[in-house]
Amino acid sequence: MRLTAMAVWIGLSVFGMGSASAQGFVRSPMSVGEKFSYFEERVFGPRALVMSSIGSGIRMLHPPSQYPPEWRTGTAAFGRYMGDRYARHAAEGTARFAASALLHEDPRYQRSASSAFFPRLAHALGCTFSDRTEGGRRTVAVSNFAGAAAGGFVGNAYLPDGFNDTRHAG
Repeated sequence: MRLTAMAVWIGLSVFGMGSASAQGFVRSPMSVGEKFSYFEERVFGPRALVMSSIGSGIRMLHPPSQYPPEWRTGTAAFGRYMGDRYARHAAEGTARFAASALLHEDPRYQRSASSAFFPRLAHALGCTFSDRTEGGRRTVAVSNFAGAAAGGFVGNAYLPDGFNDTRHAG
């Protein structure tokens, strides 16, 4: 029953709220150059390197036991994990930029107008599956799905044999 209620909240948040202009959420559309700058900061900025380093360090704590030894210990293993994680991140950002530029999606997150917990949670979860167009209307978040697919498959190119297949994407 609770899962059904959550699905209703997400559905209302994502597609039942109407256009952004009706809610007062109008932003000026981003040009392709502005979208490129937006994603450039996320892909090549200091946060991307720090988060890739942290994720690589965490992965070093519990590497898959089936990985070859050169992928489990030492600075070379950390470098491999770092390269893998950053390649995934860069591929995801590049695919999200390309899809949002081609489909005229606005990549910026817009906060929920509600101050209540569950409507805000539903809004945040719903933004995984929906974006706004440059005109402020809701649409399916194709750029999010394209980014996830690209990150999953491109990062696999750097994994050891036996882990670089579609079964391990993502």
